[in-house]
This record gives sequence, structure tokens and C-alpha cells, in this order.
Amino acid sequence: MGKTKGFMPMPLSIKIIFVLFVMGLVLSFFMILFISTTGVSFLGMVLTGAPGILALSFAIALQVIFIISFWNRYPWAWKYGLAFMAYSMTSSILSMLMVPSKIEESFASLAYVQGTTEAAKSIATMSATFGIVFSIVIYGIFAYFMYRHRAYFKG
Repeated sequence: MGKTKGFMPMPLSIKIIFVLFVMGLVLSFFMILFISTTGVSFLGMVLTGAPGILALSFAIALQVIFIISFWNRYPWAWKYGLAFMAYSMTSSILSMLMVPSKIEESFASLAYVQGTTEAAKSIATMSATFGIVFSIVIYGIFAYFMYRHRAYFKG
């Protein structure tokens, strides 16, 4: 008899990761609507228009593979999950390196209209950096739990 597939046999930590990635996939589809104005972060770059849609499509494809592999308990799923977390962490780190220049660009257009201050730039930079660091920590926790439950994928 084969492995039981689906949501029920998953360990709790894997269920949480699975649900969060399904939610992330749904949000990714909504991002397509706003990509021309907000852009999408891809390996430290903010891409808009056709390159942004291509990058977002790549990210969606990676998430779909992640979700399907976890649902079906493929033996390689946990390795793919670790690779996906490493990719996500790398992308976050590269994004963090770009935060100050992107904030500066954003505020350059606002300064003329609203007279923004250095304090506002500092707060925006700290907020963005905190969000990125938080995501790196979360990806690390996810990687830990995927590695810890790797036997689950072997059946």
C-alpha cells in the first residue's frame, strides 16, 4: 500500500507551512493586478511590466511545485523545500541590500510634493529592513521544520 497523501497525514508544522504557501500562492495571483505600479522583487531587483510578470510567473511556478510535492509526499519534496527556502532567503538578502537606494528613489519623487524628512526615510528604511529580516528568519524556521520532518516524505 502506498503513502497516504494530502493534508491529514502531514505533521502540524508541515501543515502550517503548507497552508501559508497556499495563501502566498493566492496572493501572488493578486499581485499580477498591481505589478505595473508596484513591481515585484526578484533577486534584489524591482521589476515592473513584462519582466515583472515573467519573474512573478517564475515564483508562482516554484510555489505550485512546492505545494504539489508536499501534497503528494514526493521523496524529494523536503530537498526541494530546502532549496526553495534558500532561494527565498537569498532573494530577501539581495532585496535588503537594495532597500536604501529604493527608498531614496521613492522619496525623491515625494519630496517635491510633500516635503518628506530624513526621519521619514529612516523609518521607511528600518521598516522595510525589519520586514525582510523577519522573512529571512521565517524561511529559516520553515527550513528547519522541513529538514526535521524529512522522514515524513519518505513514507
